Amino acid sequence: MPKALEIKFEGLDDIINKTPARLLTEPLKRFWERTTLTVVRFARLRAPFKTGRLQDSITNRMDESPIPLWGAVATGVTHKGVSYPTVLEMSTRTTYRATSRMGQPTEGWFTKARDVDAAKDIDRALKTLGSEVGETWQQ
Repeated sequence: MPKALEIKFEGLDDIINKTPARLLTEPLKRFWERTTLTVVRFARLRAPFKTGRLQDSITNRMDESPIPLWGAVATGVTHKGVSYPTVLEMSTRTTYRATSRMGQPTEGWFTKARDVDAAKDIDRALKTLGSEVGETWQQ
């Protein structure tokens, strides 16, 4: 099993290849920051246990190249060499404890933070990215 559970955002290659670099640098940095921090927030809210260790381990990072091509959200709590978040993500048997979702399966808890909870915010961030690139183009 992997030591960390990670959600990675990619796929802006077409936009990046067709747009001058000077127009993308700052808007992309803001986009990745907004997007990854939104998913961090939702993943922490969706964490199956409210002990803090799992929630605190959920972090974001972004490509540090001049034109950032990706952002990622990861968590990496391990116990005896096993990725605890991965077990909870894949399990059809474990359930939430001490949260508003008590008794519900934990399966997909991490990826649903991106795919379900943050979807509207990510769409909004994409529209904002387009607007910011357009504003930079006008200058």
